[in-house]
Amino acid sequence: MKGGLKPMSAKTNRVNLNLGTSSLLLIFVVLSLVSFAVLSLSSALADKKLTDKSVEKNVAYYEACNEAHERLSKIDKEFMDIYASSHDEASYIEKCLSVDSEILIPVTDYQGLEVIVEPTYPVSDSDNFFKISSWKLVYISQPEIDFSVDVVK
Repeated sequence: MKGGLKPMSAKTNRVNLNLGTSSLLLIFVVLSLVSFAVLSLSSALADKKLTDKSVEKNVAYYEACNEAHERLSKIDKEFMDIYASSHDEASYIEKCLSVDSEILIPVTDYQGLEVIVEPTYPVSDSDNFFKISSWKLVYISQPEIDFSVDVVK
């Protein structure tokens, strides 16, 4: 052997990967699990916010429905009193048209429940004094939508 060079054996050509592979794999798995946990948590929080908004809107809608039923009860009583004091169908309808028979109850800042009733002349005692011609949600104002994007908070 000249110059002090030693011939390379087969053992020195092999790369030893066993030293830190298990540690790197463990770190990768832990980071993956943590990132999936954070993503799951943020998704769950977003779902909770959406569910809370949905519950709030449903509660507001059903409260508006309850108020509409109370107002319909008052209108029914007014129509019943008019019916008792009317002599014929024409006078009954004419007097009923003077009663405010359109109901608009706010549900949210932008929506309201609109109920419109029309008087009907009852033929028998079991007939109704009105029919509901419209029961729907309507927009009472347009929401202002902010399209700006905050880049830095």
